[in-house]
Amino acid sequence: MTIKKQKTYAQLLQGADRSAINYLLRLKPTDLELEFLAMVNVDKLKMRPYLETIMRLDDGVRNHINPVIQCDNGNSILISGGTKLLLQNGRVKLDVDFTLREQAIFGNHLQVYYSDISKPNNTVINKFLRQGRASKIKKLGGNINVPDQVQEYTLLQTAAVGTNEKNSFVVTPPSAGTEIFCVTAGNSWKNPKSDFSINSLIKTIKGKPWLSGVKIIDEKGLGTALVNFAQTHNVGISVKITGINPKNLVGKLRDWGAYEDILIFIQAGCDKKIKKYVKESSLKVRKIGVIQKDRIFSVSGQKKSFLSLSIPVFDYYKISFDSVHHIQTPDKKKTTDFSKIKEKRFYSSPLKKLLSRFAEERKSWNLTEGKPRKVIRSMNYGLVSSVVPNSGMMVFTSADNDYFTSFEPRLSGKLTVANAVRQIVCRGAKPVAISIRNIFPDLKEEKDRWKGIEILKGQEEAVRVLGLTIANRHILPFTDQCVQHITSVGFIPENQTPMTGGLKQEGDFISILGSHRGELGGTKYMQNFYPDIRVNPPTVDLAMEPRIHEVLLKSIQEGFIQSAYNVSAGGLAVAIALSLISGEEGIGARIHLSRKIRNDELLFGETQGLILISFEENNFIKFERICMQNNIPATTIGRVTGDGKFTFNNLINVQVKDMKNLMTIG
Repeated sequence: MTIKKQKTYAQLLQGADRSAINYLLRLKPTDLELEFLAMVNVDKLKMRPYLETIMRLDDGVRNHINPVIQCDNGNSILISGGTKLLLQNGRVKLDVDFTLREQAIFGNHLQVYYSDISKPNNTVINKFLRQGRASKIKKLGGNINVPDQVQEYTLLQTAAVGTNEKNSFVVTPPSAGTEIFCVTAGNSWKNPKSDFSINSLIKTIKGKPWLSGVKIIDEKGLGTALVNFAQTHNVGISVKITGINPKNLVGKLRDWGAYEDILIFIQAGCDKKIKKYVKESSLKVRKIGVIQKDRIFSVSGQKKSFLSLSIPVFDYYKISFDSVHHIQTPDKKKTTDFSKIKEKRFYSSPLKKLLSRFAEERKSWNLTEGKPRKVIRSMNYGLVSSVVPNSGMMVFTSADNDYFTSFEPRLSGKLTVANAVRQIVCRGAKPVAISIRNIFPDLKEEKDRWKGIEILKGQEEAVRVLGLTIANRHILPFTDQCVQHITSVGFIPENQTPMTGGLKQEGDFISILGSHRGELGGTKYMQNFYPDIRVNPPTVDLAMEPRIHEVLLKSIQEGFIQSAYNVSAGGLAVAIALSLISGEEGIGARIHLSRKIRNDELLFGETQGLILISFEENNFIKFERICMQNNIPATTIGRVTGDGKFTFNNLINVQVKDMKNLMTIG
């Protein structure tokens, strides 16, 4: 069968791919076989340079993605995430958001549902809230991040954490004769209750001896979902669909069930049971195939077979992709001698301007749990779940410094991963996994592709040095965009209260954990006041980060830390200001700190690995001892006052109430 000349999936195959396919098949494939092989792996072919980069990095191949994290008590948590891109008219342009459906197919108890939206969009926010409420999630929240440049679309990033009891989702391994059913639930964006319906169905049938597996049909369609299942379980699959023929085979297996359906695999002879449970859930079901012993993927119509391929041939990209090296040489831009720029005498006005900008750029919120439930403004300490029995509380945070991407891409990858993890440690939680979602330039934007490759190198280095588990990682090619979305999940012990960043009481000592170097390159201060001047950006000591985490977590667990705030966007002065804004009523801060750096570097430099903490005076010796034991520098820089003022040397003198007014934006 020869496919008419048109824009086909097979056009994405390069010579190395075709050679690998020929080698694995031991013969020349037909046009239909090539088209289907390309369609199943189209997402990989479209982001070839990025996957090749990951495959060639040290430990890249061995760094397995694992969304399921096993807890000490035998229970497990699932971390899921998704991305949706909507145009101004509300039409969905890019949709790879199966955050709640991934939780639903395991029958999980949803604890936290989080969103990051690129611009104020009430329609998107309300849709997110309806989805969360429909799935009966207690903790809902997120951020609205307004980009510096006007966008013609709204970017929605979502993530969720769900729990599953020990051994509650045990299935009988699929074997020859296992039947495959397609259950139609509907698109969760259009019908928010669809994921809850799936969750209810799975909770009813999980643990049944005849259940052999459940799988989402995502944006890649039925064909890819079936092939992936066969690869995972080392089996073959025979699909039989009425009305299929060589002309429509690829299209049908690409579009069938995308966003709408899930696959359920059951033991032979149990079709009446699954149909009964599906009917009770008000869903629709039909049988589409069976598992076969031989590792063959075959597709047939009512009477005739049209496609038969061995399962191993679908891994052709593992041979062809690894044969290419990507050497990127970005343009080196000259830095400016910033010492020639005259320093200001006072910095109260720049501080206020930065706070006003932050209020406009980043609006954090959460939905209260009481009745009536209300959306309230928060200070972006992340979302904390209710207590999960025998596990404690789950904490969900995201990085807030994804603005170094265009300035220094590889460094940005390291900074953003480290930032997400540091944020969660400041809540008193031990990090268990991170989720990485990247949007990089597509294959048409070759001149910008190097940025995505460099970001991946930075992310991989941070993941490796920090010893992190990656719950999920997605790379989405889209025009010339370069966006990182890094989130982190951790646990707080049951007997421990979540730490916050607000200063608590008059007389407490204020200290910084880490060494303040004051780098300004690419920071919020430079973006707002010296956008055309380039100086050296912040660096991050990845080897020291785990020791800083250990000091802070131990200090919090022993109960002598009152507050902890990650010094990030805006630097030390902004971190102190935000700690006062979110602190107790009437308090202030008096800071005295001397360093051999410029005043603006001291105030607004975004040194990485720097944490602002407060503690009672009688805990000073205890804190110093823990720092010395771990060889981590710490400097006491001031005290909490009761006068409602923020003073920093002779450079800043502002009323806390004035700063609060700047941040009070609906």
